[in-house]
Amino acid sequence: MPTDVPDRSSGGCGRTADPNTYYCTWNYNDTCVNANPCDVGNTRDVLTDEFAQNVANELNNRWGYKPFVILGVWSRGKVEFNRPIIEGTLQQPESLSSYQGYHSFISETVDRIYQNVGTGLLIDFHGHAASVGDFIMAGYLLTKRHLSVDDLNTVQ
Repeated sequence: MPTDVPDRSSGGCGRTADPNTYYCTWNYNDTCVNANPCDVGNTRDVLTDEFAQNVANELNNRWGYKPFVILGVWSRGKVEFNRPIIEGTLQQPESLSSYQGYHSFISETVDRIYQNVGTGLLIDFHGHAASVGDFIMAGYLLTKRHLSVDDLNTVQ
């Protein structure tokens, strides 16, 4: 990661077009004069990369699957891969390049899976800023019962 990329700690500025409209502009060199800073959300994802690697290793050990693992190794203080490009990069050139490269690599990997296997599963692991206990958030109609079984092929 280049050392000269500015942090995303500033650059999101809240503006008002009229009394009923509030929006954020995202630019790394915006001084936010006459505006309120917008939260850029750069809390560190702790142990997410290691968790993804462990899941990949377990899929390989249990079932012989060899998943692709794509890691965004840049600090979230520099680029946020899970936000829209303007917000995630604050339009900083090196961050833009990294963001585009990361998402291009995901697209190329998905294309390769379709060509070689036909179907696949994409899992996006990332942390969250919630400070209430240790927990995992999962979506797409998975219940606690679904997630609490040892054999993922059955539901108890």
